[in-house]
Amino acid sequence: MSIGSPTNQTSRSGDHLGILRNIIIVNFFFRIFSEGFRTLFIPFSYDILGLSSAQYGLIQSIGGFAAMGVVFLLGIIVDIQFKKVTMIIGIISSLLSALLFPRVRLYGLSIFFWCLFSIGQLLMMISTNAFIANETKKGEQRTAGFSWNMIARGLASIIAPISFTALYDITTLNYNWIYLIMGSFGLIAGVLVIFLKLKAEETPKEEIRYAQKLSEKSGDDFTKFDDEKKKRSVWFVQLSFGAGRMLMGFASGIAIPFVGLYMYSRFNLTEIGWGLLNSVNWVVLTLGYLFMSFIAERIGKGLIVVIYWTLVIPAAVGIMLAGQAGLFYLTATFFIVRYLFAMTPSAAWNSFLFEWIPPKHRGKILGMIQTGQRGLRATGTLVGGYVFDAIGAVIFPVAMIAYPIAGLMPLIISRVVKKKEKKKEEIKPLKEQFIETELIINESDQIAK
Repeated sequence: MSIGSPTNQTSRSGDHLGILRNIIIVNFFFRIFSEGFRTLFIPFSYDILGLSSAQYGLIQSIGGFAAMGVVFLLGIIVDIQFKKVTMIIGIISSLLSALLFPRVRLYGLSIFFWCLFSIGQLLMMISTNAFIANETKKGEQRTAGFSWNMIARGLASIIAPISFTALYDITTLNYNWIYLIMGSFGLIAGVLVIFLKLKAEETPKEEIRYAQKLSEKSGDDFTKFDDEKKKRSVWFVQLSFGAGRMLMGFASGIAIPFVGLYMYSRFNLTEIGWGLLNSVNWVVLTLGYLFMSFIAERIGKGLIVVIYWTLVIPAAVGIMLAGQAGLFYLTATFFIVRYLFAMTPSAAWNSFLFEWIPPKHRGKILGMIQTGQRGLRATGTLVGGYVFDAIGAVIFPVAMIAYPIAGLMPLIISRVVKKKEKKKEEIKPLKEQFIETELIINESDQIAK
């Protein structure tokens, strides 16, 4: 039986069943580990390392610059290797950081280990997102795939903050042991990547060909622009996604790393208090991801992103005003609401983005977008510590103005490109009819002569 026979193709298609589920399972265990690391990073930096806002911002920004420096290369690797290979590399990098970070309490080495963690996280993110895009069709299936991945992240993030901060506050375990326990969940994720079925094709090229056929069959937007001139329109849309994320990266870099630091220091939270706030935050976010999976396709993925990202501005104003008044519960409510509106459109945004990227370039394009975003976020964080020290929580709502603009850019550009292409398609039959009529007239004239 030949390779390309219908029976063999049906068999290979059947092999893809369950792969999306397995990706989400791996992501769940990895997120327990990574969200625990992120949650404890603030109290560890503030209480153990004794860092100022500027020093904390410097660690964050250097981690961002390190990720920016390698992210495009990581994207290329994702496109030419099986995604499970790049996921394993990302997990190993993050695990090394978690094991060494709490044990070597020198500022310079803390920066290095945070960089290692940031790079591992980024490689996992690019691999997972490209994986989900390649295994799903345009529309509800892809949006649902990204939504369930985010729901898995949400459930993991509900468990991690309260569990690991409680271990520190209630038991006699120190940070070394907490990070070791935390790392075991990352190790589980790595073992699952090795043993769970995460590939159906024999080579990475065959994997890309499968994804390409799926995109063509489901009508991904890039498939409607198949010649060289039309491909420029696709590049233009991809650039709008990148420009939007770069703007958002700089704005979030100035503000977001310091929102958590503000809550922790302003209200003198204990580790378990900080963990509880984060867990409640993720309960709300998880419900938000579930709700988004139902409404994104009905309202429109691009539009829902803009609506939600506009609402982060009043939420950030609430954090500033309630924080200045010393009202913890009200500040915590606005803290959670801001995260809800900022984070829950991510599945819709990813689904929207990948409609415009061919499978063979998804890792590279996402890598390029992340290069710009991470670089500007790191730049924002570098100056953000000094800005936060100077003007405090006022920076939060000011920075959030960039969010809806970042969402509007790809929404408007993609609609303009589609509208122009539609007009060309409507005019094309008229031109062909005109040419055909002209030929008939010319033939008639020649006969008459």
